[in-house]
Amino acid sequence: MSRRPLTACFAWSLLPVAAIVMPAHAVTYMSASEARKLMFPDADRFSSIPEASLRQWQEKLAKILDADVRIRRLKLWEVRKGEQLIGYFATDAAIGRDDYFDYAVSLDADAVIRQVEILNYKEAHGQEVHDHTPWRKQFTGKNADSALELDTDIKNISGATLSCSHLTDNIRTLTRLLKTGQGGAFKTS
Repeated sequence: MSRRPLTACFAWSLLPVAAIVMPAHAVTYMSASEARKLMFPDADRFSSIPEASLRQWQEKLAKILDADVRIRRLKLWEVRKGEQLIGYFATDAAIGRDDYFDYAVSLDADAVIRQVEILNYKEAHGQEVHDHTPWRKQFTGKNADSALELDTDIKNISGATLSCSHLTDNIRTLTRLLKTGQGGAFKTS
């Protein structure tokens, strides 16, 4: 008997074992509506900022930075309690190593970050951006003037470098975009 048929039989015999050993890694931690309730429990109104406005802010920010500014899946809401603006709620997606994951950010009325939550994560590596709560808390209190640079004022998580880097970049863009939309200025260096 030649080696080729034995190798093929051996490989096929391991397939059921591989299916058992290789668990799925797509995890949904919370929905956007659950994140809203968690981040703004006293809010009574979320008003969506139109996509056209976001695109105008994006163009204005690109001119300020003299760089391409990308917003892929960003959705942004003004959050109110009665008539008072109490903050902003955003959802977006960042790329990990190979796939996108969704996250939510709450900011106060002055566009200062209050909280960051991971909504879902689909990859086998990098889920520490959700699992390591102190890492996400590094964003609290940051705004458009903050450096929001990985390994500078936001520490990296070994094994989740791409997720950490992309999420940090996206949140920096969000704070600057919102500040631009509010008509405010920020440090660009």
